[in-house]
Amino acid sequence: MSVLDAPLEPEIRYILENARPESRLEMDALNLDPSRLAAHLATAKGFKYVVYYDKRPAAFIGVVRQHPGVYAGLGFGTPDWINVWKAVTLVARRRILKSVSETGAHRIHCISFSESPDVARWLKFLGAAHMVDLPAYGARGEDAKMFTWLL
Repeated sequence: MSVLDAPLEPEIRYILENARPESRLEMDALNLDPSRLAAHLATAKGFKYVVYYDKRPAAFIGVVRQHPGVYAGLGFGTPDWINVWKAVTLVARRRILKSVSETGAHRIHCISFSESPDVARWLKFLGAAHMVDLPAYGARGEDAKMFTWLL
């Protein structure tokens, strides 16, 4: 297992195109095209990482700057997520939260869809607070929740 910062578009695209069902649900609810999303994430300002398992990209986690002081967090995984979730958790805690805080930012937020309760539990485990329910937030009316870290 290895962690790569500043991932390239092909690595991100591999994860998105081979996403586990929970990640696919999130992308579908936001009507995100994997190729366009990979290109955006590769070039967006923020802190981004890919975790490898068995020499293949297994998970993407990162935050993208939305405007001064505010970052949006997102993550996606392949079925190998089960093998890397502990490493992804460490990256989130030790690298991302620390790096964003050091920029002077005051907020990171993430959207989790109600059909993905494991995502919501994991965000709470990372210290995010449930801030608001977002009824009918998804492209097809899926309900979501916003989780936030106030730094």
